[in-house]
Amino acid sequence: MQVSVKKSLLLVRPFALAFAFFFFLLLPGLLIGGFVVKGAEELFLFGAVPVAAAVFGGNRKLALRFTFLTAFIGGLSLVFAPSVALNTALIAIVSGLVGLTARRGTQSPGLLMVVTLGFIVVSPPVINWRDGGAAIESPWYAAIGALILLSGGLWATAIGYVVRNKIPAGAAPVQRELPVVIPYALALFVSTGLATFIVLEYWTNGLGAWIILTVLVVVQPERETMKTKVAYRVGGTLIGGLISILLLFSLEIFDLQSGYMQLFLAFICISLAMSFYQSGPYWIFVTFITPGVVLLDSNQASDQIKVAEIRVLFTLIGAVVAVLIAVSIRELAKRVRYSGS
Repeated sequence: MQVSVKKSLLLVRPFALAFAFFFFLLLPGLLIGGFVVKGAEELFLFGAVPVAAAVFGGNRKLALRFTFLTAFIGGLSLVFAPSVALNTALIAIVSGLVGLTARRGTQSPGLLMVVTLGFIVVSPPVINWRDGGAAIESPWYAAIGALILLSGGLWATAIGYVVRNKIPAGAAPVQRELPVVIPYALALFVSTGLATFIVLEYWTNGLGAWIILTVLVVVQPERETMKTKVAYRVGGTLIGGLISILLLFSLEIFDLQSGYMQLFLAFICISLAMSFYQSGPYWIFVTFITPGVVLLDSNQASDQIKVAEIRVLFTLIGAVVAVLIAVSIRELAKRVRYSGS
């Protein structure tokens, strides 16, 4: 009996920590969006997510670095909007540079920074002053957006410092050689650039950002790791998409869709996902994060089931693009290395 209680506590504690962390992470953004700048909630979260990944992933020393990097690069993307060429180049270059950090095994927070950048680029947020209701436009638009991103990162850094002793120790970073890192960085550069261009040209409804997200997750430095990520990402998304549809149908039956109950369920799913972020397995993380984001992002959509279906489709498209480009570049690099030896 005591053993079963201890096992239950071991399962509940990561969820409770993730739930509390995510709640306090969102709170200032909700307050800023509710009383000062409408639309700040999303940007605040985007600023906080890469920093939270650094904190929970055992790279707490990188938190401030990613705080300022996310604010700067995110602000730059708002300056470039709505230019397809400039924002495509921005995401491709930043992705390639993040890929180079795989040599020291510190690429994970950088990849999440590019993920948030993809959402900002594909669907630039509309931010309004709460008192007058007028939309904030250039030259203040990018500056205020960057300031909100910076606030999110600083807040995540502060929370990470407070709970530093409660976060489980992360795995040691994997050191890699340049012959592995350079093809990886090139694969990220080409695949994210191509994905961003296609999305900005043909899918500007915001959902296309999931193609960029999938590319960033699937492309991996090692072949075997990439095979596993593809299987976990696609499998977890399919299961998570099915859960999303079942939850949305249930909410519709009880007339609870597009309201606080849907947001609460999204909050629960994301917290469950975060409790598996570090310990894994990755497919469980994807299984829970998919309905969480679908419920959160489709809360105001007219056809929520369609949103869930499109996310699954875009995940499959992103996986195919990532695998084709990564395998091609890896094989090309192998031939170049052999011909030069």
